[in-house]
Amino acid sequence: MTPYLRLKAFLVRLLGLCLLLTAGSVSATDISLDEAIDMAVNKSSRGSIIDGNLEVAEQQYFAEKINFYLPEISINGALPSYNVTKDFGFFQGTATKGERETTRLSFNSDITLNQNLITGGDLEFRAVLTRRDLEESLQNGRSEDEWEFGTFDFALKQPLLQPSQARHDFHNSRDDLDLARLKRQADLAELKSEVIDAFFGVLQAELTSEVKHSAFESARLQAEIDSIKNTDEILSEDDLLESQSKKLDAELEHFDAINSLSDQRKTLATLLEQNEATKFSPKLPAVPSQLDTALLERYVAAWETSAPIMTAKSEYKKQERAAKFAGGGHGLTGTLEVTYGLDRGRYEDINNPDFSRDLDNDRWGVSLNFSYPLWDGGASSASVKASRLASEQARVEYEAALRTARAEIENLANKLKVSHRKLSVLQRQVDLTKNREKIARSRMDDGQISMLTFLESKVTHLEAQDRYYQEMKDFFKTRVELEGKYPAN
Repeated sequence: MTPYLRLKAFLVRLLGLCLLLTAGSVSATDISLDEAIDMAVNKSSRGSIIDGNLEVAEQQYFAEKINFYLPEISINGALPSYNVTKDFGFFQGTATKGERETTRLSFNSDITLNQNLITGGDLEFRAVLTRRDLEESLQNGRSEDEWEFGTFDFALKQPLLQPSQARHDFHNSRDDLDLARLKRQADLAELKSEVIDAFFGVLQAELTSEVKHSAFESARLQAEIDSIKNTDEILSEDDLLESQSKKLDAELEHFDAINSLSDQRKTLATLLEQNEATKFSPKLPAVPSQLDTALLERYVAAWETSAPIMTAKSEYKKQERAAKFAGGGHGLTGTLEVTYGLDRGRYEDINNPDFSRDLDNDRWGVSLNFSYPLWDGGASSASVKASRLASEQARVEYEAALRTARAEIENLANKLKVSHRKLSVLQRQVDLTKNREKIARSRMDDGQISMLTFLESKVTHLEAQDRYYQEMKDFFKTRVELEGKYPAN
Protein backbone atom coordinates (compact mmCIF):
# COMPACT_ATOMS: atom_id res chain seq x y z
CA MET A 1 0.00 0.00 0.00
CA THR A 2 1.31 3.42 -0.92
CA PRO A 3 2.01 6.05 1.81
CA TYR A 4 -1.01 8.04 0.59
CA LEU A 5 -3.37 5.08 1.06
CA ARG A 6 -1.84 4.26 4.47
CA LEU A 7 -2.48 7.87 5.60
CA LYS A 8 -5.99 7.77 4.18
CA ALA A 9 -6.73 4.48 5.95
CA PHE A 10 -5.43 5.91 9.24
CA LEU A 11 -7.68 8.97 8.92
CA VAL A 12 -10.68 6.78 8.14
CA ARG A 13 -10.06 4.62 11.23
CA LEU A 14 -9.60 7.75 13.36
CA LEU A 15 -12.85 9.22 12.08
CA GLY A 16 -14.68 5.98 12.76
CA LEU A 17 -13.37 5.91 16.33
CA CYS A 18 -14.51 9.50 16.92
CA LEU A 19 -17.99 8.70 15.64
CA LEU A 20 -18.23 5.68 17.91
CA LEU A 21 -17.18 7.76 20.91
CA THR A 22 -19.65 10.57 20.18
CA ALA A 23 -22.58 8.35 19.24
CA GLY A 24 -23.00 7.14 22.82
CA SER A 25 -25.55 4.59 23.94
CA VAL A 26 -28.66 6.79 24.13
CA SER A 27 -31.76 4.75 23.35
CA ALA A 28 -34.06 6.01 20.60
CA THR A 29 -37.53 7.40 21.36
CA ASP A 30 -40.26 6.52 18.90
CA ILE A 31 -42.30 9.50 17.72
CA SER A 32 -45.02 9.91 15.12
CA LEU A 33 -45.49 12.90 12.85
CA ASP A 34 -48.70 13.91 14.66
CA GLU A 35 -46.91 13.73 18.02
CA ALA A 36 -44.04 15.86 16.71
CA ILE A 37 -46.43 18.52 15.36
CA ASP A 38 -48.40 18.52 18.61
CA MET A 39 -45.22 19.03 20.64
CA ALA A 40 -44.14 21.96 18.46
CA VAL A 41 -47.55 23.63 18.32
CA ASN A 42 -48.92 23.04 21.83
CA LYS A 43 -45.92 22.35 24.05
CA SER A 44 -43.11 24.58 22.79
CA SER A 45 -42.30 28.19 23.62
CA ARG A 46 -42.57 29.08 19.94
CA GLY A 47 -46.13 27.75 19.84
CA SER A 48 -46.92 29.64 23.04
CA ILE A 49 -45.56 32.87 21.55
CA ILE A 50 -47.73 32.40 18.44
CA ASP A 51 -50.82 31.98 20.64
CA GLY A 52 -49.66 34.81 22.92
CA ASN A 53 -49.49 37.28 20.05
CA LEU A 54 -53.12 36.53 19.22
CA GLU A 55 -54.15 36.86 22.87
CA VAL A 56 -52.51 40.31 23.05
CA ALA A 57 -54.40 41.44 19.94
CA GLU A 58 -57.66 40.11 21.41
CA GLN A 59 -57.08 41.94 24.70
CA GLN A 60 -56.25 45.17 22.90
CA TYR A 61 -59.39 44.93 20.77
CA PHE A 62 -61.70 44.21 23.70
CA ALA A 63 -60.07 46.99 25.71
CA GLU A 64 -60.68 49.45 22.85
CA LYS A 65 -64.24 48.15 22.50
CA ILE A 66 -64.98 48.56 26.21
CA ASN A 67 -63.40 52.01 26.32
CA PHE A 68 -65.40 53.05 23.27
CA TYR A 69 -68.80 52.03 24.65
CA LEU A 70 -68.23 52.26 28.40
CA PRO A 71 -66.70 55.08 30.43
CA GLU A 72 -63.25 54.97 31.92
CA ILE A 73 -63.41 55.52 35.69
CA SER A 74 -60.52 56.40 38.00
CA ILE A 75 -60.28 57.23 41.67
CA ASN A 76 -57.45 59.44 42.88
CA GLY A 77 -56.47 60.70 46.28
CA ALA A 78 -53.71 62.27 48.30
CA LEU A 79 -52.73 61.41 51.84
CA PRO A 80 -53.00 64.29 54.29
CA SER A 81 -50.18 66.74 53.63
CA TYR A 82 -48.73 69.01 56.28
CA ASN A 83 -46.70 72.08 55.34
CA VAL A 84 -45.05 74.78 57.49
CA THR A 85 -43.77 77.94 55.79
CA LYS A 86 -41.75 80.73 57.44
CA ASP A 87 -40.91 83.96 55.65
CA PHE A 88 -40.70 87.77 56.04
CA GLY A 89 -43.51 89.96 54.67
CA PHE A 90 -46.72 91.85 55.29
CA PHE A 91 -49.10 90.50 57.90
CA GLN A 92 -52.57 89.75 56.58
CA GLY A 93 -54.70 92.90 56.34
CA THR A 94 -51.98 95.29 57.56
CA ALA A 95 -49.15 97.45 56.24
CA THR A 96 -46.74 95.98 58.81
CA LYS A 97 -43.99 93.56 57.92
CA GLY A 98 -42.53 90.88 60.10
CA GLU A 99 -41.68 87.20 60.48
CA ARG A 100 -44.66 85.11 59.36
CA GLU A 101 -45.46 81.45 59.79
CA THR A 102 -48.15 79.56 57.92
CA THR A 103 -49.29 76.05 58.72
CA ARG A 104 -51.40 74.11 56.21
CA LEU A 105 -53.03 70.70 56.59
CA SER A 106 -54.92 69.45 53.53
CA PHE A 107 -56.54 66.35 52.15
CA ASN A 108 -58.28 65.78 48.82
CA SER A 109 -59.69 62.95 46.74
CA ASP A 110 -61.56 62.74 43.47
CA ILE A 111 -63.37 60.34 41.17
CA THR A 112 -63.21 60.90 37.42
CA LEU A 113 -65.42 59.41 34.71
CA ASN A 114 -64.36 59.78 31.08
CA GLN A 115 -66.63 58.74 28.20
CA ASN A 116 -65.71 58.66 24.52
CA LEU A 117 -68.48 59.87 22.25
CA ILE A 118 -69.39 58.34 18.90
CA THR A 119 -68.97 61.82 17.42
CA GLY A 120 -65.29 61.76 18.36
CA GLY A 121 -65.71 64.00 21.36
CA ASP A 122 -64.79 63.46 24.98
CA LEU A 123 -67.10 63.83 27.98
CA GLU A 124 -65.60 64.10 31.46
CA PHE A 125 -67.25 64.17 34.88
CA ARG A 126 -65.14 64.87 37.93
CA ALA A 127 -66.11 65.06 41.60
CA VAL A 128 -63.55 66.37 44.12
CA LEU A 129 -63.75 66.35 47.93
CA THR A 130 -61.32 68.72 49.70
CA ARG A 131 -60.59 69.54 53.34
CA ARG A 132 -58.06 72.20 54.27
CA ASP A 133 -57.02 73.63 57.67
CA LEU A 134 -55.02 76.85 57.48
CA GLU A 135 -53.25 78.57 60.37
CA GLU A 136 -51.45 81.85 59.65
CA SER A 137 -49.49 84.42 61.72
CA LEU A 138 -51.10 87.84 62.33
CA GLN A 139 -49.55 91.00 63.82
CA ASN A 140 -51.08 90.33 67.21
CA GLY A 141 -51.88 86.61 67.09
CA ARG A 142 -52.86 83.86 64.66
CA SER A 143 -55.67 83.35 62.17
CA GLU A 144 -57.30 79.94 61.77
CA ASP A 145 -59.81 78.84 59.18
CA GLU A 146 -61.18 75.58 57.88
CA TRP A 147 -62.41 74.69 54.40
CA GLU A 148 -64.51 71.62 53.69
CA PHE A 149 -66.13 71.51 50.29
CA GLY A 150 -66.84 69.42 47.24
CA THR A 151 -66.74 70.37 43.59
CA PHE A 152 -68.46 68.79 40.63
CA ASP A 153 -67.13 69.53 37.14
CA PHE A 154 -68.52 68.63 33.75
CA ALA A 155 -66.50 69.15 30.55
CA LEU A 156 -67.34 68.43 26.92
CA LYS A 157 -64.68 68.63 24.24
CA GLN A 158 -65.86 68.05 20.68
CA PRO A 159 -63.44 68.24 17.72
CA LEU A 160 -64.88 69.93 14.65
CA LEU A 161 -64.06 69.45 10.95
CA GLN A 162 -62.01 66.34 11.67
CA PRO A 163 -62.75 62.59 12.02
CA SER A 164 -63.24 60.77 15.31
CA GLN A 165 -59.96 59.56 16.83
CA ALA A 166 -61.76 57.12 19.14
CA ARG A 167 -63.69 55.52 16.28
CA HIS A 168 -60.51 55.39 14.17
CA ASP A 169 -58.60 53.57 16.94
CA PHE A 170 -61.50 51.19 17.56
CA HIS A 171 -61.78 50.13 13.91
CA ASN A 172 -58.00 49.77 13.67
CA SER A 173 -57.92 47.45 16.70
CA ARG A 174 -60.63 45.31 15.08
CA ASP A 175 -58.60 45.01 11.87
CA ASP A 176 -55.47 44.30 13.92
CA LEU A 177 -57.31 41.42 15.58
CA ASP A 178 -58.31 39.98 12.18
CA LEU A 179 -54.72 40.30 10.99
CA ALA A 180 -53.42 38.64 14.17
CA ARG A 181 -55.72 35.66 13.61
CA LEU A 182 -54.57 35.33 10.01
CA LYS A 183 -50.93 35.66 11.06
CA ARG A 184 -51.40 32.91 13.62
CA GLN A 185 -52.64 30.62 10.83
CA ALA A 186 -49.59 31.44 8.71
CA ASP A 187 -47.16 31.06 11.63
CA LEU A 188 -48.60 27.69 12.66
CA ALA A 189 -48.48 26.45 9.06
CA GLU A 190 -44.83 27.52 8.84
CA LEU A 191 -44.00 25.78 12.14
CA LYS A 192 -45.73 22.57 11.04
CA SER A 193 -43.85 22.67 7.72
CA GLU A 194 -40.53 22.98 9.56
CA VAL A 195 -41.45 19.99 11.74
CA ILE A 196 -42.27 17.93 8.63
CA ASP A 197 -38.91 18.88 7.09
CA ALA A 198 -37.03 17.88 10.24
CA PHE A 199 -39.09 14.70 10.75
CA PHE A 200 -38.51 13.38 7.23
CA GLY A 201 -34.94 14.69 7.38
CA VAL A 202 -34.24 12.05 10.04
CA LEU A 203 -36.04 9.32 8.07
CA GLN A 204 -34.11 10.12 4.88
CA ALA A 205 -30.83 10.42 6.78
CA GLU A 206 -31.42 6.93 8.21
CA LEU A 207 -31.93 5.61 4.68
CA THR A 208 -28.84 7.42 3.40
CA SER A 209 -26.78 5.97 6.23
CA GLU A 210 -27.98 2.48 5.31
CA VAL A 211 -27.29 3.09 1.61
CA LYS A 212 -23.75 4.29 2.35
CA HIS A 213 -23.17 1.33 4.64
CA SER A 214 -24.21 -1.07 1.86
CA ALA A 215 -22.03 0.81 -0.61
CA PHE A 216 -19.10 0.53 1.78
CA GLU A 217 -19.70 -3.22 2.24
CA SER A 218 -19.78 -3.63 -1.53
CA ALA A 219 -16.54 -1.65 -1.94
CA ARG A 220 -14.91 -3.63 0.86
CA LEU A 221 -15.83 -6.95 -0.74
CA GLN A 222 -14.63 -5.75 -4.13
CA ALA A 223 -11.32 -4.69 -2.57
CA GLU A 224 -10.90 -8.15 -1.00
CA ILE A 225 -11.66 -9.82 -4.33
CA ASP A 226 -9.22 -7.55 -6.15
CA SER A 227 -6.57 -8.33 -3.53
CA ILE A 228 -6.94 -12.06 -4.23
CA LYS A 229 -6.79 -11.36 -7.98
CA ASN A 230 -3.63 -9.35 -7.48
CA THR A 231 -2.07 -12.18 -5.50
CA ASP A 232 -2.90 -14.54 -8.35
CA GLU A 233 -1.42 -11.97 -10.74
CA ILE A 234 -4.79 -11.57 -12.46
CA LEU A 235 -5.14 -7.89 -11.47
CA SER A 236 -2.49 -5.20 -11.74
CA GLU A 237 -1.16 -3.26 -8.76
CA ASP A 238 -2.68 -0.01 -10.09
CA ASP A 239 -6.15 -1.56 -10.30
CA LEU A 240 -5.78 -2.91 -6.76
CA LEU A 241 -4.78 0.51 -5.44
CA GLU A 242 -7.80 2.07 -7.16
CA SER A 243 -10.09 -0.55 -5.60
CA GLN A 244 -8.67 0.06 -2.14
CA SER A 245 -9.02 3.82 -2.59
CA LYS A 246 -12.70 3.38 -3.55
CA LYS A 247 -13.21 1.33 -0.40
CA LEU A 248 -11.77 4.10 1.75
CA ASP A 249 -13.87 6.70 -0.07
CA ALA A 250 -17.00 4.63 0.56
CA GLU A 251 -16.08 4.27 4.23
CA LEU A 252 -15.66 8.06 4.51
CA GLU A 253 -19.05 8.61 2.87
CA HIS A 254 -20.56 6.16 5.35
CA PHE A 255 -19.11 8.14 8.26
CA ASP A 256 -20.41 11.37 6.75
CA ALA A 257 -23.87 9.80 6.52
CA ILE A 258 -23.74 8.76 10.19
CA ASN A 259 -22.70 12.26 11.17
CA SER A 260 -25.48 13.76 9.02
CA LEU A 261 -28.03 11.49 10.72
CA SER A 262 -26.84 12.73 14.12
CA ASP A 263 -27.22 16.34 12.98
CA GLN A 264 -30.73 15.70 11.65
CA ARG A 265 -31.77 14.19 14.97
CA LYS A 266 -30.39 17.21 16.82
CA THR A 267 -32.31 19.51 14.47
CA LEU A 268 -35.56 17.68 15.22
CA ALA A 269 -34.88 17.64 18.98
CA THR A 270 -34.04 21.35 18.97
CA LEU A 271 -37.17 22.23 17.01
CA LEU A 272 -39.26 20.29 19.54
CA GLU A 273 -37.30 22.02 22.35
CA GLN A 274 -35.91 18.77 23.71
CA ASN A 275 -32.40 18.05 24.86
CA GLU A 276 -30.02 17.70 21.91
CA ALA A 277 -29.00 14.29 23.27
CA THR A 278 -32.59 13.06 22.80
CA LYS A 279 -32.52 10.51 20.02
CA PHE A 280 -35.85 10.50 18.21
CA SER A 281 -36.77 7.60 15.95
CA PRO A 282 -39.56 8.83 13.64
CA LYS A 283 -42.31 6.39 12.71
CA LEU A 284 -43.36 6.54 9.07
CA PRO A 285 -46.82 8.21 8.91
CA ALA A 286 -49.70 6.59 7.10
CA VAL A 287 -50.85 8.18 3.87
CA PRO A 288 -54.65 8.44 3.57
CA SER A 289 -55.96 5.77 1.23
CA GLN A 290 -58.26 8.32 -0.40
CA LEU A 291 -58.25 12.09 -0.60
CA ASP A 292 -61.27 14.09 0.50
CA THR A 293 -61.91 15.56 -2.93
CA ALA A 294 -65.09 17.27 -1.70
CA LEU A 295 -63.03 19.18 0.86
CA LEU A 296 -60.52 20.19 -1.81
CA GLU A 297 -63.36 21.46 -3.98
CA ARG A 298 -64.71 23.49 -1.05
CA TYR A 299 -61.26 25.00 -0.56
CA VAL A 300 -61.15 26.10 -4.17
CA ALA A 301 -64.72 27.41 -4.07
CA ALA A 302 -64.00 29.44 -0.92
CA TRP A 303 -60.89 31.12 -2.32
CA GLU A 304 -62.30 34.59 -1.60
CA THR A 305 -62.19 33.85 2.14
CA SER A 306 -58.66 32.45 2.09
CA ALA A 307 -55.95 33.93 4.29
CA PRO A 308 -54.08 35.81 1.51
CA ILE A 309 -57.29 37.56 0.40
CA MET A 310 -58.46 38.40 3.91
CA THR A 311 -55.00 39.64 4.93
CA ALA A 312 -54.72 41.93 1.90
CA LYS A 313 -58.29 43.12 2.43
CA SER A 314 -57.71 44.01 6.10
CA GLU A 315 -54.47 45.80 5.29
CA TYR A 316 -56.24 47.78 2.56
CA LYS A 317 -59.06 48.76 4.93
CA LYS A 318 -56.55 49.97 7.51
CA GLN A 319 -54.51 51.99 5.05
CA GLU A 320 -57.60 53.47 3.40
CA ARG A 321 -58.94 54.51 6.81
CA ALA A 322 -55.57 56.01 7.75
CA ALA A 323 -55.52 58.04 4.53
CA LYS A 324 -59.03 59.39 5.16
CA PHE A 325 -58.16 60.19 8.77
CA ALA A 326 -54.98 62.01 7.79
CA GLY A 327 -56.81 63.97 5.11
CA GLY A 328 -59.68 64.84 7.43
CA GLY A 329 -57.36 66.20 10.09
CA HIS A 330 -55.45 68.41 7.66
CA GLY A 331 -56.35 72.05 7.15
CA LEU A 332 -58.97 73.95 9.11
CA THR A 333 -59.84 72.26 12.41
CA GLY A 334 -61.71 73.34 15.48
CA THR A 335 -62.80 72.33 18.95
CA LEU A 336 -65.98 73.08 20.87
CA GLU A 337 -65.48 73.14 24.64
CA VAL A 338 -68.33 73.36 27.17
CA THR A 339 -67.70 73.38 30.94
CA TYR A 340 -69.94 73.54 33.96
CA GLY A 341 -69.03 73.28 37.63
CA LEU A 342 -70.38 73.89 41.12
CA ASP A 343 -68.89 74.15 44.60
CA ARG A 344 -70.69 73.01 47.73
CA GLY A 345 -69.29 73.10 51.25
CA ARG A 346 -68.53 75.17 54.36
CA TYR A 347 -65.94 77.80 55.28
CA GLU A 348 -65.22 78.29 59.01
CA ASP A 349 -63.23 81.28 60.37
CA ILE A 350 -62.26 80.32 63.90
CA ASN A 351 -61.32 83.90 64.91
CA ASN A 352 -64.33 85.57 63.29
CA PRO A 353 -67.40 83.28 63.26
CA ASP A 354 -69.38 86.03 61.53
CA PHE A 355 -67.31 85.45 58.40
CA SER A 356 -68.12 81.73 58.31
CA ARG A 357 -70.54 80.74 55.60
CA ASP A 358 -71.85 77.94 53.39
CA LEU A 359 -70.38 77.66 49.90
CA ASP A 360 -72.83 77.45 47.00
CA ASN A 361 -71.17 78.60 43.76
CA ASP A 362 -71.79 77.72 40.12
CA ARG A 363 -69.62 78.35 37.08
CA TRP A 364 -69.86 77.58 33.36
CA GLY A 365 -68.19 78.45 30.09
CA VAL A 366 -68.37 77.88 26.34
CA SER A 367 -65.51 78.31 23.87
CA LEU A 368 -65.13 77.62 20.17
CA ASN A 369 -61.54 77.38 18.96
CA PHE A 370 -60.31 77.11 15.37
CA SER A 371 -56.89 76.41 13.92
CA TYR A 372 -55.57 76.65 10.38
CA PRO A 373 -51.90 75.87 9.61
CA LEU A 374 -50.29 78.45 7.38
CA TRP A 375 -46.79 77.01 7.07
CA ASP A 376 -45.17 73.92 8.52
CA GLY A 377 -42.55 73.26 5.88
CA GLY A 378 -44.90 70.87 4.04
CA ALA A 379 -44.75 68.26 6.80
CA SER A 380 -48.52 67.81 7.16
CA SER A 381 -49.17 67.64 3.40
CA ALA A 382 -46.32 65.14 3.03
CA SER A 383 -47.88 63.02 5.79
CA VAL A 384 -51.24 63.05 4.01
CA LYS A 385 -49.59 62.14 0.70
CA ALA A 386 -47.67 59.28 2.34
CA SER A 387 -50.91 57.90 3.80
CA ARG A 388 -52.60 58.05 0.40
CA LEU A 389 -49.67 56.29 -1.28
CA ALA A 390 -49.74 53.59 1.40
CA SER A 391 -53.47 53.17 0.78
CA GLU A 392 -52.90 52.93 -2.99
CA GLN A 393 -50.16 50.34 -2.51
CA ALA A 394 -52.42 48.28 -0.24
CA ARG A 395 -55.18 48.48 -2.89
CA VAL A 396 -52.79 47.24 -5.58
CA GLU A 397 -51.67 44.36 -3.36
CA TYR A 398 -55.28 43.47 -2.60
CA GLU A 399 -56.17 43.37 -6.28
CA ALA A 400 -53.07 41.29 -6.99
CA ALA A 401 -54.14 38.83 -4.28
CA LEU A 402 -57.58 38.60 -5.90
CA ARG A 403 -55.96 37.71 -9.23
CA THR A 404 -53.57 35.08 -7.89
CA ALA A 405 -55.24 33.52 -4.82
CA ARG A 406 -57.62 31.24 -6.71
CA ALA A 407 -54.86 29.96 -9.00
CA GLU A 408 -52.55 29.30 -6.03
CA ILE A 409 -55.22 27.33 -4.17
CA GLU A 410 -56.12 25.35 -7.29
CA ASN A 411 -52.41 24.57 -7.83
CA LEU A 412 -52.05 23.36 -4.24
CA ALA A 413 -55.17 21.19 -4.53
CA ASN A 414 -53.95 19.71 -7.84
CA LYS A 415 -50.45 19.21 -6.45
CA LEU A 416 -51.95 17.31 -3.52
CA LYS A 417 -53.93 15.07 -5.88
CA VAL A 418 -50.91 14.37 -8.10
CA SER A 419 -48.69 13.74 -5.08
CA HIS A 420 -51.21 11.25 -3.70
CA ARG A 421 -51.24 9.36 -7.01
CA LYS A 422 -47.43 9.42 -7.20
CA LEU A 423 -47.23 7.99 -3.70
CA SER A 424 -49.33 5.05 -4.85
CA VAL A 425 -46.94 4.39 -7.74
CA LEU A 426 -43.84 4.87 -5.60
CA GLN A 427 -45.23 2.49 -2.98
CA ARG A 428 -45.57 -0.21 -5.64
CA GLN A 429 -41.97 0.49 -6.69
CA VAL A 430 -40.85 0.07 -3.08
CA ASP A 431 -42.76 -3.22 -2.82
CA LEU A 432 -41.29 -4.41 -6.12
CA THR A 433 -37.68 -3.60 -5.14
CA LYS A 434 -38.31 -5.19 -1.74
CA ASN A 435 -39.40 -8.44 -3.42
CA ARG A 436 -36.34 -8.31 -5.64
CA GLU A 437 -34.16 -7.87 -2.58
CA LYS A 438 -35.78 -10.91 -0.95
CA ILE A 439 -35.23 -12.96 -4.10
CA ALA A 440 -31.62 -11.78 -4.32
CA ARG A 441 -31.01 -12.73 -0.68
CA SER A 442 -32.48 -16.18 -1.27
CA ARG A 443 -30.33 -16.68 -4.39
CA MET A 444 -27.27 -15.45 -2.49
CA ASP A 445 -27.93 -17.94 0.33
CA ASP A 446 -28.14 -20.68 -2.33
CA GLY A 447 -24.85 -19.52 -3.82
CA GLN A 448 -26.39 -18.48 -7.12
CA ILE A 449 -25.26 -14.85 -6.88
CA SER A 450 -22.54 -13.01 -5.04
CA MET A 451 -22.84 -10.67 -2.07
CA LEU A 452 -22.03 -7.79 -4.43
CA THR A 453 -25.06 -8.51 -6.59
CA PHE A 454 -27.28 -8.78 -3.50
CA LEU A 455 -26.00 -5.44 -2.18
CA GLU A 456 -26.85 -3.81 -5.52
CA SER A 457 -30.48 -4.92 -5.20
CA LYS A 458 -30.54 -3.75 -1.57
CA VAL A 459 -29.28 -0.29 -2.54
CA THR A 460 -31.91 -0.13 -5.31
CA HIS A 461 -34.60 -0.86 -2.73
CA LEU A 462 -33.29 1.79 -0.33
CA GLU A 463 -33.13 4.38 -3.10
CA ALA A 464 -36.76 3.63 -3.99
CA GLN A 465 -37.67 4.14 -0.34
CA ASP A 466 -35.87 7.48 -0.33
CA ARG A 467 -37.88 8.68 -3.34
CA TYR A 468 -41.06 7.56 -1.56
CA TYR A 469 -40.06 9.46 1.61
CA GLN A 470 -39.33 12.60 -0.39
CA GLU A 471 -42.72 12.51 -2.09
CA MET A 472 -44.43 11.81 1.24
CA LYS A 473 -42.73 14.86 2.76
CA ASP A 474 -43.93 17.01 -0.15
CA PHE A 475 -47.45 15.61 0.25
CA PHE A 476 -47.72 16.51 3.95
CA LYS A 477 -46.14 19.94 3.45
CA THR A 478 -48.58 20.72 0.63
CA ARG A 479 -51.51 19.65 2.79
CA VAL A 480 -50.34 21.85 5.68
CA GLU A 481 -49.87 24.80 3.33
CA LEU A 482 -53.36 24.39 1.87
CA GLU A 483 -55.02 23.93 5.29
CA GLY A 484 -53.14 26.98 6.60
CA LYS A 485 -54.98 29.22 4.13
CA TYR A 486 -58.30 28.67 5.91
CA PRO A 487 -59.43 29.02 9.53
CA ALA A 488 -59.42 25.82 11.55
CA ASN A 489 -62.80 24.18 11.94
